[in-house]
Amino acid sequence: MRCGGFSLAVWAGLSLVVVPAGAGATVAVEEPSPNTISTSDIICLARVDRVLGAAPFTNKNPPDVFVTVQDGIKGTQRGETLQILGWVTGAPHWSDVHGLTIHDIRLWESRRTVPPAIGARLLLFLERSGQHQAKRIQGSNGPVFIASPDARTIETVRGAAWLDFTIRPIPKSPRHPVTVGGILTNHSPDSMSFDLRHALTHGHMPTVLEPGERWRPHPPPPIRLGPGERRAYSFHLRDISPVPIGVPGPYSFDIHLPANINGQGSYLSVAFRIDGEIRLRDAAACSWMVFAAAVDSIFPFRPDLGPAHWVSLIDHRFLHHEPHGAPRGYVLSVDWHRDLPLRPIPGRRYIFFLDRQGRVFHVAEMNSANLRSVEAGLAWVEQTMQRP
Repeated sequence: MRCGGFSLAVWAGLSLVVVPAGAGATVAVEEPSPNTISTSDIICLARVDRVLGAAPFTNKNPPDVFVTVQDGIKGTQRGETLQILGWVTGAPHWSDVHGLTIHDIRLWESRRTVPPAIGARLLLFLERSGQHQAKRIQGSNGPVFIASPDARTIETVRGAAWLDFTIRPIPKSPRHPVTVGGILTNHSPDSMSFDLRHALTHGHMPTVLEPGERWRPHPPPPIRLGPGERRAYSFHLRDISPVPIGVPGPYSFDIHLPANINGQGSYLSVAFRIDGEIRLRDAAACSWMVFAAAVDSIFPFRPDLGPAHWVSLIDHRFLHHEPHGAPRGYVLSVDWHRDLPLRPIPGRRYIFFLDRQGRVFHVAEMNSANLRSVEAGLAWVEQTMQRP
């Protein structure tokens, strides 16, 4: 979209570990992985009490670290003191060509290891080696632990350790609203809460809005499952989505849930396409900018713009996101693509819906009924953004 003599600028506003897989290939493994969680005898949030050993500390001469359990997620209870044997850092470097050599091991052993600070809070994944002794589980790039974990990370790990969520396949062209559903099973000897407030969702949608820009997640209340309980459960994807869902086109979401999803870890990837006609309420909710204007001039077809006409507009009324710094009396011009449902007629007023890249993705005649639908969509989004 262009404004008079100037252009509107548009700004789009757990660690991965790479391990050798042979034959020159690498595989990205995210920790804590399903294997790390399932093979851990102990998973706990703990506070570091003291470090035992003779400095200088290296991977060949590592200290032991004593911790007190603050939250026993698996295999331990609050208050237990654990001695973590041999606090090393990292792991020997593997070569895709030569594998692990003696030189690699010696080099790793000579490196300095830094124990955690006294009082540090750690999320630990341990193999029990004695009554009150344990070793850290080895991941693909060394021992796995998380320093200063937030509540979401703790609850996601807790859910992945005890809750299974077997999710039904989502159709490639689902009905709206899109529903995620299946069977939740609690394998814990205690009751467990499944709380979607701890879900972390990244979404991409047709009008390329930024997460949180026009929509906020509003997860349903948590549910509680008794020991060994198995229950059908479903939720609407829009309730945990950071972007609005509604206009036709492709969508994709990567969701980190507080449960083990289909036995493959806590990540769920969802891709689908919404088909059908655009509803004005949805178009307004999914737009970066909405305005009404009258067609002033229609310029000849321009091959350099693709299948579009260049149309200048006057008498604008911005319904959402008025551009800042535009001079008085400026003339807007838009690329009127052939895939739009209407054709421009000089003097007639239309409502324009723009995506975040400034492209008109929909247009409707300006009349009282259409205006009410658009205002309802905008009000719906505003209410959603203001809800706690």
